[in-house]
Formats: sequence, C-alpha cells, structure tokens
Amino acid sequence: MIDKDVEVLLSDSDVTLMREISDVSIKVPLVMWGFLTLFGTGCALLMVFEDDHDEPLEKLSIREWIALVLPLAPLIGLQFTLGIPYAQSKIKKWLHFYSPALRPIPVVIVLSLSFILAAGLNKRFDPYATIVFIFLTYSILAGIQELGKQTPRIVLWADLSLIIFLWMSLGYRWFSLGNNGLWAGPELFAYEWWAVALSVIVVYGWGVLRDAPTFGYILVPHLRPVLSGLVVLVVFGLIVIPIGLLSEFIIFPPSKPISFFEIITGFTDIFIGVAIPEELFFRVLLQHGYLDNVLYRNEENDHNFSAFSGQTPTLTKFQKVIRWLKSQKWRSLLVASIMFGLMHWVERTDLKERALYTTFAFIAGLFYGCAFRLGGTAIIASCITHTLTDTVWQ
Repeated sequence: MIDKDVEVLLSDSDVTLMREISDVSIKVPLVMWGFLTLFGTGCALLMVFEDDHDEPLEKLSIREWIALVLPLAPLIGLQFTLGIPYAQSKIKKWLHFYSPALRPIPVVIVLSLSFILAAGLNKRFDPYATIVFIFLTYSILAGIQELGKQTPRIVLWADLSLIIFLWMSLGYRWFSLGNNGLWAGPELFAYEWWAVALSVIVVYGWGVLRDAPTFGYILVPHLRPVLSGLVVLVVFGLIVIPIGLLSEFIIFPPSKPISFFEIITGFTDIFIGVAIPEELFFRVLLQHGYLDNVLYRNEENDHNFSAFSGQTPTLTKFQKVIRWLKSQKWRSLLVASIMFGLMHWVERTDLKERALYTTFAFIAGLFYGCAFRLGGTAIIASCITHTLTDTVWQ
C-alpha cells in the first residue's frame, strides 16, 4: 500500500513506476544484508567460543550449534547493514512508498522469525511468548514513528521513557529471566540475542522510521572516527591504567596466558554484544540524541552572527575549548557518563568493588563520549575505544 500523501500527487502510472524503482533500490540493502549475514555467522561462531559454558563445546549437538548461531547471524547482519548510511538511505526511500502502519513490519518479521527459530531449535517454543514479542516489537517501532509526527528530534519525554525502558530491559535481563521470561532460546546467548535485537529496534525506530536528525549510527570505519577512537584510547589508558594498578582494580600480569584466538573472540563478542548496544543507548540516543537537544537549545553568538552576516569568525583551538565549556554541551556528556557509570553498579556485589567499578565506568564514559564527539558523532569511534578498552581489561 502506497502512502496516501504520495499517491495524491502522482498518477497511477507514476505510482507504478515509482514502486518499481523503489523495489529495485531495496535490492542493494538486501544484498548487503545477505553478505553481512554470512559475516554475522562467523561472528556468532566466535562469540560461542568466547562465552563460558556449562559443558565443553565438543559435547554440543549439531542442533545445539545451529540453535546458537543461526538465529543470531541474520540479526548481526542487519545490525551492520543499518550501520551503512547508503543502505539506510535506500531503506528510507523504499519505505516512503508504503503507509506508516506497514513500515515497522519488515523488521518485526525478521526479529520474530529469529525469535521463533531460536525457541524452536531449543525445543521450547511458546506461542504466547511469541505473540507478546511480536506485539511489543511492533508497538515500540510504531510508537517511535508516531512520536515523529510531533518532532523528528529525540526531545520528548516519551522518547526518554522508551530509551530507559529498552535499556533497563536489557541491563536487568527483564526479557530473559529463565522460565518466567520471554526468551526461550539457548540461555548461553540470551543476553547477546537481546542486545543485538534491541540495537536493531533502536536504529530502525529512531534512525529509519523516525529519521532523527544527525542520528550517529555509522559503523563504516572512516579515517576520522577510527583515529579519534584510537587517540582517545591512548589518552584514556595513560590516565586510568596507573590508577587501576594502584587501586588493584587492574591486575598485571594476567593470571593465565592469553592466546591470539582468545583476543579475537573476546573482541568480537564485546564489539557486537556490548559496545554497539551500550554506545547506541548512552552516546547516540541519550548524550547526543536527547540531552544535546534538550540542554543545548541555543546556538553560540558567533554562529548566529555568521548566519546573518555570511562571515565565519576565526577561532584558535583554545578559544574553541573555552566556547565549548561556556556552552551547555558538556552537561550532556557528564550526565550520560554518570548514567553509564551507575549502570555498572549491579555488575559487582562487594561495596568497595561496586564503588571502584562504577567510578572507572564513569571515567570511561567520559572518554567514550569524547571519542564519539571527536569522531563526528559516528558510533564507530566510541565503539573502537570501548571495545579495545574492555578487551585489554579482560
């Protein structure tokens, strides 16, 4: 069904022609998704080897291997496909020729099939949980899209409520609490599956359906974000490693030798299941999407001057730093980092360890946020810093 706003402006032949063009354009993202699903299969296998197991991997049956890898691979492929701006733009153009009620359906279908496949292969298919999952996924995506009628920017209280709900459901494992949760797939990949699935929901909801301005979900490794992520990593390490060693939060040398294969599996698991979801929620959505828009409403005086006069003032690097400190953008970095630190409170049980872990996570959040900003608000920058930090620390 073509959008009525488009249909009234075009003749029947024009509508048919535009539909054919849009159907051709969607083939490019579909091909990308296919190739990246193959890549996602390899990533899922590496993630299996990285995770702790109750029994040795060699004791897993073929069905159990398929149950671990097959449902996750297409979601990883979609996670990466949506991180390519060219693919995102093609998908948006294709969706434009369909009514808003139909636009959430493609991702709902992909996620639901993956959900059903995981449960079925695990011999725990639950029709009630499946219906609830389908309804929740569609309603969340449709709700995000509906809010876009008020404003495309992520500035509404409803946006913040959805962001908090989605993150808390992942952080506290609301959807995968054993027999009482929605998840009926392999327990080994419960967190990873939900992390990737929620990443897809967030990007498709706010980045595609809502088309939020300057939505920074870009996974293409351009030079600027890659260098920004690496530079911030070095600075962060020089500051934090000595403090970590003195506080005994970081122990060196490691208690056991680490192989190159362990580094690769750890890097893959952290990048896909930890860095992308956390950076998406705390940097793309909270820091840049919501707080920057809410706390930083007014432009600087020199920007207003340049808009009216056509002249751009020349500022030294020091003046740019002072201008940024006088603005309110640092507040969004600070608030997002505090929330990021507090999110790690539940990761430890001992009070001293909780305090140390939360403090280091807060400091890390400041550096991840800086990497995100320096990288041109592309998530790949903070993901690089985040992934390498966690990989080295582990």
